[in-house]
Amino acid sequence: MDTEFAELEAEDQLLMEQQRADHKQVHWSRRPSVVLVCLAVFMVALASSSGESARQMITYQLACYGLALRPPDLTVASAEEPQCDPKQAQILVSNLMLAYSVCMGVAGTLAVSKIGAMSDMYGRRRFLIFTLAMIAIGRTFKFFVLYSYSTLNIPLVVLSEVVTQSGGGVLGLMTVVNCYISDVVDPASRIYSLGFSIASMFIGLSIGPVCGNLVLKLADRHGLERAMDAGSSMLERLIASHQFAPLKFELIVFYATVVYVVVWLPESRSKANLKRSRSTVSYGSIGSAPSELSQESGLVGAADESAVEFESWTAWLWRHLNFLTPLRILWIPAHYRSPSTLKQDRLVVLLLVVCEVMLTCTAVSSGEIYMLYGIYRFQWSTLDIGRLLAALCSSRAVVLLILSPLVNKKLFPWLGIRTSKTRYDSNDFIIAFSGLCIDAVALSWLYHAKTTMEFYGVLMIAAWGSLASPTMNSAIIKFYPESKVGVVFGAMSILKNLSTLLGPFTFLTVYKFALSRWNDPGFTFLVISGIYAVQAALQLVIRFSLRHEA
Repeated sequence: MDTEFAELEAEDQLLMEQQRADHKQVHWSRRPSVVLVCLAVFMVALASSSGESARQMITYQLACYGLALRPPDLTVASAEEPQCDPKQAQILVSNLMLAYSVCMGVAGTLAVSKIGAMSDMYGRRRFLIFTLAMIAIGRTFKFFVLYSYSTLNIPLVVLSEVVTQSGGGVLGLMTVVNCYISDVVDPASRIYSLGFSIASMFIGLSIGPVCGNLVLKLADRHGLERAMDAGSSMLERLIASHQFAPLKFELIVFYATVVYVVVWLPESRSKANLKRSRSTVSYGSIGSAPSELSQESGLVGAADESAVEFESWTAWLWRHLNFLTPLRILWIPAHYRSPSTLKQDRLVVLLLVVCEVMLTCTAVSSGEIYMLYGIYRFQWSTLDIGRLLAALCSSRAVVLLILSPLVNKKLFPWLGIRTSKTRYDSNDFIIAFSGLCIDAVALSWLYHAKTTMEFYGVLMIAAWGSLASPTMNSAIIKFYPESKVGVVFGAMSILKNLSTLLGPFTFLTVYKFALSRWNDPGFTFLVISGIYAVQAALQLVIRFSLRHEA
C-alpha cells in the first residue's frame, strides 16, 4: 500500500478515534450509540409491517372492484351485481407492482448514490430525518389515495411510491444507519453492530404484523356487520372502514419516529470530521491511486487551486450527476492488495458482489410473489398476510440473534475451523453455501405446498438462508482498508437499488405469464429456486479458486 495513501488513511483514523473518545465523555442517554439508532430502525420496520398486509389487501380489493365495473354496460347502478375475476385482479396488481418498482428503483438509486457522501459532509442525523420524513410523507400520500378512490388509481399510487423513495427509502435509511454505526463503534465490534441493526429490523418486522392484526381486531366493532348487510354495495362488502385502521396506526408510528430522531437522536460525526469531509470533496476519488487522491479530493497546492476554480460547468455537472462513480471501488484498486493476488482477489470480490446483488433482488421480489400467490391459491385474508410476515421475520430474527453467534463462536471453533480477517475463509463458505442451498430447496418445496401452514413452515425452515447476505457482505469488506467500509457499502447499495429495477419486473412478468398461460403461478418459485442454485454454484467457484490457500 502506497505511503502517501497510508498517511491520508492514518489521519482519518486518528480523527475517528478522537471522535469515539469524545462520545464516551457524553452522558449515556445523550451519547451516539448503536441502541439509539437501531431503535429508529425498529420503529420504521414495525410501522411498515403493521400496515403492509392491510395495504396489500385493500390494493387487491380496489383492483377487483375496478375490474368488475370495467365492461361498458355495467355500472354501479346496474341491476346485475358486479363480479370480480380473481385472475384479472392478480394481473392488474402485478402490473401496478411492475410500474412502481421501476419508478422506485430510479428514484431510490439517485438518492442512495449521493446520500452516503453527503452525510459524510453534513452529518448522519439530518439525512436520517430527511429519509424518514420522505417515507412518512409518501405513506401518507398513498393512504389518502387508497382511502379516497373507489377503484385502484395506479398513477397516484406510483407517484406516492416515488415520493417515498425520493429520500432513499428503506435502503437509503439502512445505508445511513450503517454509516452512523461505523462512526460510533470500534472496528472490532463493527460486524456485530451492523448485524444488530439488521436484527432490529427483523424484530420490528415480526412484531409489526401482530400489532397490525391487533389494531384491525380492535377497530372491527360493528364495521363487519354493516359491511355484510344485504343493502351494502359490493365495494362496502369488500372494504370495510376498519380495514384502514392498521394504515392509520402505521402513520402514527412513522411520524413518532421522525419526532424521536429530531428531538433525541444525537449526531454521530464530530465537527472536525464534518469539516474535513467538506474540505475534501471526493466524488471522483473513489478507488483512485494516492497521487490522484490528493488532486481529486481537494488536497492540492495553491498553484492548482486556480485549475479547480475554473472547472467547466459541464465537468461540475457530470461530477455531481454521475451516480455510478462509487462503483469503481468494487474493482479493487491495485494499491489495496498484494500484486501477487490482486487478479484473484478482484475475481472473488466481483463474484461475491454478483451473488449479493442477486440475493437482494430475489429477496425483494419473492416477498411480493408470496403474498400474491397466497391470496390466489389459499384465499388469504389480511390476517393471513400478517401471519406470513410475522413467520418470515421472526424466524430470521431468531437465526441472526441466536443461531448465528452459536455457530460462529461455539461450533466452528470447536470444529477447529479458523477465521481469516483478510480472506474469504471456510466459515464464509460453509454459511453462505449452506444458506443458498437451503433457499433453493425451500423454494422448490413451496411449489408443492398444499396448505397455508405448510407454506409458512417451509419459509421458517428457509430462515437459515438469511445468514448468506451478512456473511457475503462481511467477506467483501475483508478485501478493503477499514477506512473504505462506508464507500463499499454505498457502492453495494447502488447496485442493489438498480437490481430493484430488473428483479420485480422479471419475476412479476414470469408470475403473470405462468398465471395467464398455464394457470400455474407457482412456477415462479422454481425460477427463483434455480437462481439460488446458481448463487450456490458461484460459492463453489470462489472456494475452488482459493483452494491452494485453504
